[in-house]
Amino acid sequence: MTLYGGDLNEMDQMAKQFGTQSEQVRSTIAALNAEVSKIGTSWTGPRANQFRDAWEGSRPAFERMVDALREASEAIRGSRNDIDAATR
Repeated sequence: MTLYGGDLNEMDQMAKQFGTQSEQVRSTIAALNAEVSKIGTSWTGPRANQFRDAWEGSRPAFERMVDALREASEAIRGSRNDIDAATR
């Protein structure tokens, strides 16, 4: 039998931190997208194209991280609430 548990206060903080980090990564993606959209006008050449291609290839991983952090935050909150309910 597997036992589940955790420190409710720490779980609250962890869920909050994961949610905050998810939003920060989302903001970073938006900021980078805005800058990358300038490639071709503000910055041109092979290195500019190389960076744009690298960003386009990497962006999906950043987007998956946003989702993973958000889902972890929700899972932690759910587990925390389940533990709290079970111990009352």
